[in-house]
Amino acid sequence: MSDAVRNELATAANTVDGVNVSPYYRQSTKPGSGVVQLERIEYPNTFGGEAYWQLIVLLPTGIEAAQKRSEVLIPLLYNALRDHLVVTLAELGQTVLDTSGAAQPCVLISGHREQEN
Repeated sequence: MSDAVRNELATAANTVDGVNVSPYYRQSTKPGSGVVQLERIEYPNTFGGEAYWQLIVLLPTGIEAAQKRSEVLIPLLYNALRDHLVVTLAELGQTVLDTSGAAQPCVLISGHREQEN
């Protein structure tokens, strides 16, 4: 189920210049690297579930550079993903990179679509 969706979302995001999203986790600190993750599935009715997905794209570590890059990336990623996902949130955030607790700025795109069988 999720392999096809993960690949579809990563492929769509990768149409944005400078973005290299992987369908599954991979360790990287390079700006532009990213991953697709399944956040949750809600079962709102008897017809099936609604799957909530997130794409995380790393930004430069400097706050000013991260802000500037996020303002460029957010509309580009929205346009790349809107035919594959109902995008509900696009924000500048931080993600924890490893067990040391180190964080890096990122763009977080959240949305949902019907659960695949």
